[in-house]
Parts: sequence; C-alpha cells; structure tokens
Amino acid sequence: MSFYRVLRLLIPLFLVHRPESLTPMQRSAYPTLNASLQRLIPGLSLALVSLLASIPGKAQQASATGQAAPPSIHEEVYIDHGGAKHPWTITSSHSLLWEGTPYLPVGGTFAPRSLQDDSDAAWQEDVRSLNSLKAKGILDLLLTPSKSLPAIPLASFQRLLDYLDTNGFRYGLSFGPGLTKPLSGVVVKPANYRYFEADSLTAHWRASNADKGFVAIVEDNGSGEFRIVKSDTYTIKDNFLSVPLEPVKNSGRLIGLLYPHKTLPTGTEGALPDLWSGFDDYRDQLLAYLGQVKFGKGLRFLLDPLARHLGLAGEFETIIPESEAFRLEWESYLSRIYPGVEDAKARWAMMETDLKSFDELSRLVPLWQGNRGIGYLYDPQGDKMLRVDSTKPGFWQDFYTFRNQSIAGYMKSIASVLKHQVADVPVVYTWTQNHPIFFNGDTDGFDGYGLATHGTPSVARQLGPVLGAIEQAARPMWYVATEVSPNVPLPAPVSPQPPPGSPAAATRAALFGLLDDLKKVGVKGFFASDSTHDNGVSNIWVTMPDRLDWLHDYGAQLGTQTSAARYEPHVLFYPQNAPGPAHIGPVPGASNVLWLSSVASGESLDLWPSFSGYIINLDESHAETVLISNNGPRQVHILVPDNRSVQAFTPDGAPVAIKLINKTEFLLRLDTTPTIIKAGSQRLILREAAEDAISQLEAMMVLSRSSKSPETQNVKASVYQAQDAFTRKNYDTAYLYARVGLDQLIDVLKPYIWFEGEATVKDAHTFDDIGSHPEASGERFLRLSNPNPPSKYGYGAHWEFDVVADGRYNVWMAGSVPGPSVSPMRWAIDTAPNLDPVDKNAHGALYASDSFGWTLLGAANLKKGRHVLEIEVIDRAVSPPIYNFGVDAFLLTRSGQTPSGTLRPVPVDAQTLQSIPKLKQKQKE
Repeated sequence: MSFYRVLRLLIPLFLVHRPESLTPMQRSAYPTLNASLQRLIPGLSLALVSLLASIPGKAQQASATGQAAPPSIHEEVYIDHGGAKHPWTITSSHSLLWEGTPYLPVGGTFAPRSLQDDSDAAWQEDVRSLNSLKAKGILDLLLTPSKSLPAIPLASFQRLLDYLDTNGFRYGLSFGPGLTKPLSGVVVKPANYRYFEADSLTAHWRASNADKGFVAIVEDNGSGEFRIVKSDTYTIKDNFLSVPLEPVKNSGRLIGLLYPHKTLPTGTEGALPDLWSGFDDYRDQLLAYLGQVKFGKGLRFLLDPLARHLGLAGEFETIIPESEAFRLEWESYLSRIYPGVEDAKARWAMMETDLKSFDELSRLVPLWQGNRGIGYLYDPQGDKMLRVDSTKPGFWQDFYTFRNQSIAGYMKSIASVLKHQVADVPVVYTWTQNHPIFFNGDTDGFDGYGLATHGTPSVARQLGPVLGAIEQAARPMWYVATEVSPNVPLPAPVSPQPPPGSPAAATRAALFGLLDDLKKVGVKGFFASDSTHDNGVSNIWVTMPDRLDWLHDYGAQLGTQTSAARYEPHVLFYPQNAPGPAHIGPVPGASNVLWLSSVASGESLDLWPSFSGYIINLDESHAETVLISNNGPRQVHILVPDNRSVQAFTPDGAPVAIKLINKTEFLLRLDTTPTIIKAGSQRLILREAAEDAISQLEAMMVLSRSSKSPETQNVKASVYQAQDAFTRKNYDTAYLYARVGLDQLIDVLKPYIWFEGEATVKDAHTFDDIGSHPEASGERFLRLSNPNPPSKYGYGAHWEFDVVADGRYNVWMAGSVPGPSVSPMRWAIDTAPNLDPVDKNAHGALYASDSFGWTLLGAANLKKGRHVLEIEVIDRAVSPPIYNFGVDAFLLTRSGQTPSGTLRPVPVDAQTLQSIPKLKQKQKE
C-alpha cells in the first residue's frame, strides 16, 4: 500500500477530536494498515489500536422477524449555549420525549428570507412572518434554508436563532442543499443506451449530463454470444452522440452500446453527491461554522445534514463513481473480504487475466447490468476489456454491498459528529426510497426518519416501508412528517370553521384526513409545507391565515389525546423475498394491522388452488406460519409432528381456537384474513390442500375425455399416485402429485390462457429488460423505464399464445396501473388495429408495492390455433416524463371472472365440481 493511500486514510484522525466522525471504510481499513504503520511511523500503531477501541461497536443483530429485540431506551442530553440541560429520548412507540414530555409538533416548514438575502428588508419580512405564526399559535417550525449552512452569513443565522429562542419557538434545522459536490462516473445502464436499427449505418444516442462515453459495437449472430466489432471512447456534445456502424462481412446484426461518463446534478429528489471525495472538506467546514453558532433552548432536531432528500434515484443507482477517494475505499473493502486477488476474480467469474492487485480490480467498470449488455469488465486506465460470465452476480453484489454500506456509514458518521461536537439533539434523514442505506442497524448514528409527502401518500410505496425501516432498526427511531401538504386547491381566506360543503371545508377536511392517516401509521410530528416548491424554500402556507388556524386546531386536538404519544400501529411482518400472498398495506380483514416486509428469512407457501401463506423464521429453532384460505372461511385439518405447543392468533394478536384431534393433528378455521400459527420449527401439512387439488385433477380428467391429446393420458399416473398417497395420509406427497398433474392438464386443455409478461417472442420486444419483484407473477416482469425516445421500432413487445377452442375471450393484462407516472399504451391481437384499453381502472387487489394491477384491455373473437398479442407504449408518462411501463402477466378467459393479484383462477368452478362424482362414475362405466 502506497504512502499516499495510508495518509489518505489517516488524515481524518488529525482533523477531528472524536472517532465517530470517521467513515466506516476508514475505520475498517485500520487493522490491515498496522504493519504499514509500524514501518512508516514507529509507535503510532499502539495509539491507533487504543483509539479504535473507543469506537462504538455494532448493534446486536435484529431478530428474524425484522423487528429488533426490545432495545433499551437510552437518554441523551442537549446542553444549550446558556448551559441549560434538556434531556431527551426516543420511545419504542417512535415518539420524541423532550424533558420527559412527548414532543408532538404540528407546525410547518419555514424558509427564512434573511438567510439568502442579508438586507434589512428581508429580515423584517421574516419577523412579520414569524409574528403572524406566533399570533396563530404556530410555534413549531422546520427551518429550510436555500443555501448550505456554511454559505450563510454567521451573523444572519445567529440573529434568526436568537429571535426564535427569545419568542418561544421550537425548531428543527435543515442543512439546505448540504454537500453539493456532484458525483461523476460511468453510468452502466445498457438497457437505456442500447441502439439497434436494421440496415442503419449510424448509431445515435441522447445522453444528458454526459461529456464522453465508451461505445462498444457488438455483433449478435443469434447464438447468444456477442462478438465485439469495435470499441472506443467518444466525446459527447450537446447531449448527443453519433457513431458510424461498419458492417462486417457475413455478420449478424450490429448493436451499439453506450456507457456514458456523466456528472449527475445534485439538488434533485433522491440525488447523491460525491460523498467520497467531498465529505472530509464539507464536514470540516460544517464543524468550523457550527462551532461558532450559539443554539438556544428552542432547538429540537437536525434534518438531512448531508444533502436534502438524499437517495439513489434513477442513474445514481448504477453509476460507478470515478473519484480516487471512492476507489480507495472500494479497494480497501475488497482487500478485507477476499484473502487474495484470485479469490475476487473467481467470485466475479473473470476469465484469464493478468490483474495482480486489488487496486487494478477497483478501477474496473462492468459493461452489463441485469440481463442487458455484454460480459466484460472494462479497465479505462489500461483501455482493455476483460471477459466475465455476466450471468454470475458476484461483481454487482460486491459493489452494491460496499457502496450501500459506505453511504450509510457517512450518514451515521456525520450524525454522530454533529451530536458530539455541535448539539446533542436527534438527527433525522428524509426517507426517499426503500433502500438499504436507510436501514439503521447500529445503536449509534441517526435517530429518526423524516417523511416528505404531497397529496395522498401511498401506504405500500411510502408510509409502510418507512415504518418497516423504523420497526427493524437496532434502537427506537423517531417518525416525523417533515413535509406535508394535502395537494388540494387553495381556497380564499375564510374563518377557522368554514361552512359545511364549501371548498374551504373540503380543504380543511383533506388536511385533517391526511394528518390522521399519517398518525395511524405511527407518525409523531407534522410540518406543513407547500405542494409546489423549489427545493423546499417556498413559504406560501405561511401567508394563509385559515391554514394556520387549522394547523393550530389540529395541534390542540392532538394535545388532548393522552395516548397519542404511546400509540403503536399493529404490524404483521412477512419475509420480503418470499411474501406469498402478503404485500405492504392493511391486512385483509384486519384493517388496523399493517403487513410490512422484513429482512428475515422465510419461504412462500404455495398450496394453490385453495391456500397460500408463508413461513417467517424468528431464529434457528422458531418460526411462524401465516396461512390464508383463498376461497373464504373453512375448517382445515392440519398435521404436525407434535401439536401440544401449537398456538394460533389473529393478525392483531387475539387467540384463535384450536381443536385437537390427536397428538399429530388439529382442526383450525382459516379465512381470507391471515391466521398466525406458532409451532416452533415444525412444518404444517394441510389435508384439504391435497384434497382440493385431487378434486380439481379428477374433474379435469373427466372434462378431458373429448381431448385426443396424448398428454392427457400421461396424467393418469399422477392421478393414481395422488389418490394412493392421500389414502395413506401422505397429504404433502399427494398434493405434489396432484399439482403436477393439474399443471400439465391446464397447459393442454387451457380452461383459461395465462402467460407471463417476460415470456415474449424471442427478440420481439424493445422494452429495457426483465425486472424482478418478489410479489410479481413468477417474481419477474417485462420492464420499460427509459428517458430516451424510441428507435423507429418504437417501444413494444409481442407474445404468442395458443387457443384450443373458438370463442370470445376477455383479454386482461397485469401490469402498471394507469396514472401520471405510467406511459399510455395500446394493444392488438394478430393484424387488428391497435386499441386503447376499454377500461383503464385497475381491478382486483393492487400488488408489487401498489405498482401492478389488472386492466381489462378488451375482448376478441379468437379461432383455435396460434395468435400474437402486441403491446405498444405510445408516449412518455406525465411525471416523471420518461417512457415507463411494466407487464407482469396476461389472462384470456371466456368466463366473466375478474382476476386479482398473481393468484391464478381455479380451472373447474364450484358448480361444475359438484357434478364430478356423476361424471366420474359414468367415465368408469
């Protein structure tokens, strides 16, 4: 390791007084540096070891349910500039206790004009606004400056704080844009930057924020292997690049792949600044500035100390940062997790290469992502491409793990240093996406999550995931809504109690309803803001006296609810990678309980057509089984090795009666509302699951008499094996035989037609790639998410399917639910003209984070034989303005049934099933 690299890791030691301000990557590198340190600076290693011993350790691992073992509530103390002590703590119900009293703020964001303009006029404008707020009883504010704190004149900032403290305001402090150094690197998004047009002599790309790009022209001969025809780096001018395609004799089609080098702008939602090269300077400037500030008794919390609404949205997720500081940490991480370079190369499935160091590995850029791109790692320094097996996820798994841990480390590091060196008050981050960087697995670091929501928030996409992160944190976390607006028309000023039925009354009701909805999911504080704002610096809400009255009224109402601070929403966890029938949101039949995803291990229970559920592991010897009946209430016989310790509960924890039949069998009533069964680590076997599957199989066999397909005769063995296993009470084996036979017969007889969105005709789609989601049908779907305009082929896809009987079929599609974030589309079967969906409303339960639902495309008269279905995405979505669409599955049926979720229809309906014994007897005769 070079002397420079050692110093780069050591410099932070001499810039701060406490080790909490170091990043995790810097801490983790020290053990591997001891030998080098002893050689470089005698005696320093011993001091280093002593220093490392003072760094707080990691939190205990969260329990398998995704909810940490009950953490001890620790108390911290904020000491204001006058020396007064203000003890505070965060409770297990996600409340902030300040000096022993619940702090449940109902106020708003405030963008001080005097912090962006130091004129007296700007200050007087702030004073007038603050006096208006105080007169209305609004004393809780979240300061949202438009500049990063170190850029604000110190005198102006101190003047504002003194005024707030003197006048009894309680305030949180946002850090404005925070660290603004933009992130540069190569964006690896081959699905978005892939060019193909038959017979084209030039490839074209649009790439915003890019100055250059690496281009690979590859030949696709249809074998699945790609041969590189040409590769080079080109300058991108005015966000546009054209590269000549040079036809190769006897070649297949030529495809152009661009890997743009970009500098991504900060200040947008979910943006990530260059933490690696900008953190040290920003932290030092921040500490030097805030070290001169005198915070008074009104300070309550700090918000977003790194950057406003930090995240990894869009291309931030797949950019490979290029800074030396990033590569140094990346190299250090690789050297810690792998004994040697050869181990890393094997993990990354690299072919023969002459790379000898982790330094060389850390500068490589992948040329594939997901199932798009080519199996190479590109070395920009050596200008060479190294072959890898891109079906192996080693590189991307390592990269994501390191990058996410590193970002989370910076988030926790700045929080710790601010609390120890500036003001020991809660540090909160605005939650922007369901991402590992927002999972706090340590007992130190930040203290809560801020929620920014404008309009009606989604439980599945926002409220639930935030609550899940809070519930699974290693210690109690505060849950506060830092930006709230009902996003409804602004009425003219009215009295605090507007006339019933008036627009103002509707606005007031919308505001109260929104705050109530947030309160139901555990939010313990509300700051109103504007639905239209620029980086959170608008103060429109302050100028509306009626809104101020309503906020005051809601705060007064909340203050009378003695249990508000202690309220905890009921939660039922499911394993996020094996959800079974679960999805984030209210539990069916138990609206006061929320289903939330957990990091715990588990497995889905697919007992179609009658039951479904999941197992979630609590620890090595304990698990919970959650079951539902797909078709309504019924009594179910359940077998278990030992039923003496079995217990059953409703989602909200009420006991459910169990009838013991013998030592290994009990009777339990199941319904569409989940039942939680605790049986240790014992697996449960449902007799009726096998019984129902066999009944369906027998019915399908009877109905297949007219079929001349030889496949139906092959299923007879499954019928006999299932019946025999059931007679011998081997119900799990009986179910497996019956399910195999059912799947075979459905494929042949097609009582309905179901096919997956990702199962397109080979090479017959221009969507981006195949995405994955554990709640999707088959856990995969066809995905389009592209800011670029389409080629002359447009954005579309084709699927082939077989019809076994003439008839009129309803055509259903499971996929993106129509809305402002989804592109419009048209559909067609065979040569018919493309049509708009006849019904753009989603049918059945939404799933996959409320992104997917069933849409009735229309109806078609179909003849027996093969047909082709086409989907065409015709325009950009409204917000954000990109081409965005997902296709999960299709269902074609002659019945009038409405699909829901990923549960496939029952092949034989109940009425037909009742007649099967007679049909079966007739068949024997």
